[in-house]
Amino acid sequence: LRPLELSWSDQTVLLGLERFTSVTLPSSNRSFSLKVALTDFDNPSAVRYAYRLDGLDDDWHYTGKTNTIAFPWLPSGTYTLRVKASGPSGVWSDEYRLGIVVEALFYQTWWFWTTLAALFVAAAWW
Repeated sequence: LRPLELSWSDQTVLLGLERFTSVTLPSSNRSFSLKVALTDFDNPSAVRYAYRLDGLDDDWHYTGKTNTIAFPWLPSGTYTLRVKASGPSGVWSDEYRLGIVVEALFYQTWWFWTTLAALFVAAAWW
């Protein structure tokens, strides 16, 4: 199983021989897609794909022949995308794993709430 293309925001990275192990998405963009391929020259129409996104959903999703996985919106957090494929024999390949970090919006960060609490205390004290 080989990753081919990773897209997010207005960026597309053709992976070729590189194997990305993680990607960080800014809080302003919470969507991405990954295109993978399992090369089977004997019977390419028999290749099937499946994925799961640990941290969001623990179920495997079987996409059939569709080799592009897209997530239109992810909440902030840390995830692991696991992708596998099977050829005509039905044996599943080793998993390709991609770590995904979606940065939090400013009002979801600890420093925002700490500043807000400090301002509230200062206003109450004043």
